[in-house]
Amino acid sequence: MLLNLRRACSGAITITTICSILLSLVSVAKAEEEATSESELIRRYLASPPMQSELRASALQELAAVAPAALANPELEYRHEEARGPAGATTDAIGAAITVDLGLVSAAEFQAARLRKDAVRPRVRTDLVGAVCELRRELSQLWAAERRAQVVEIGHGRLHELTAVFEAMASAGEVSGYDLDRVALADSSHRVEMASAAGDVAALRARVASSTHGPVTHVELVEPIAPAPLEAILERARAEHPELVALRLQQRAASRDEAAARRQAAPSLRLSGAARFDGLPDGGGRTPGFEVGAVVELPVFDHKRREARSAISTAQGWAARVARTEQRVLAAIEAAWWRGTIARGLAEAVVDTEALWSAARSRYAGGEASIDELLQIARDVEEADVATLEADVLARSADLELQCAAGRFDDPRIESAIDEVIW
Repeated sequence: MLLNLRRACSGAITITTICSILLSLVSVAKAEEEATSESELIRRYLASPPMQSELRASALQELAAVAPAALANPELEYRHEEARGPAGATTDAIGAAITVDLGLVSAAEFQAARLRKDAVRPRVRTDLVGAVCELRRELSQLWAAERRAQVVEIGHGRLHELTAVFEAMASAGEVSGYDLDRVALADSSHRVEMASAAGDVAALRARVASSTHGPVTHVELVEPIAPAPLEAILERARAEHPELVALRLQQRAASRDEAAARRQAAPSLRLSGAARFDGLPDGGGRTPGFEVGAVVELPVFDHKRREARSAISTAQGWAARVARTEQRVLAAIEAAWWRGTIARGLAEAVVDTEALWSAARSRYAGGEASIDELLQIARDVEEADVATLEADVLARSADLELQCAAGRFDDPRIESAIDEVIW
């Protein structure tokens, strides 16, 4: 009976396996045809009207707050004087006045405003990198759920294949009812896991479709590449990380504000000039002339010490913020780099689960293993496939977190999509 069982299992399993392989190839080809690349989904996400409106509003708000003014506004003045009586006279004067900044406060304030304006672009890029990272995490979760659903489906295919073979053997009286019942129960209960995995995929697809404002079928992630040496990544992040660039520009602007506050102690000079016309009270005998004037503030009581101290405190606060942010960024990069190094080692240790499954079937057919042991191997093989997938997911996740911590992405298509929405 065991010899007949071995032959039947071998023949049936071979035919079923060939069919399964062919169906899998067709399914994979269809999936590849319908798959949407990660870069395309990111481009769609960044080009969506809500994202565009949010970016435009944020940028305009920051630009409005830093509009520079190089000089004070001039003043236009008209004055009429009239005195009654025998010695009375009338005077009409039309002129202008302007305040001269002797301490060059406006120049320092103008430089500070220009620096803050320059900080808007890297600040917007920082926000975009964060938004893209959140989307890529969702895409990675969807990709992992799709692959896990495939693993569960393959595991169910093994059990379903065994059920079909055992039913054929049972009708010929070549397999016990217990073995048939055990396989049928395992096949039936495994459907719940397959449905759960499919539900996870559907839920994640709905979430990604909502974020990208369009339908999503299968996701094709960017293939990770080996990262550069840690020191090279850290050195580049110190110089080019958009958040650090924006903060350093803000720090420089605060330094110019400090200089402006110190210069406020210098007096201001107000110059005025006007054309005047003097005449009699009745308007006759008008004589043209002119007048000039100057007003100088005497810094006797107010030396602007409070403004200077406040500006110094603000500048020191920006310096501390830059130092803290740089420390946080570099620590995140180093942690992600080492995590990825370890995860890639796990992902490379791949077990040939199909060979293990084939050997288990042969042992059962040869009478060396029971049905319970065979079903346990089926479960172990599926768990090993899931573990292999999780190692790959862990490596991809560490690679993504490294790019997010560094503030830039390895794929030039993603970088191009971000640059296109920054004006």
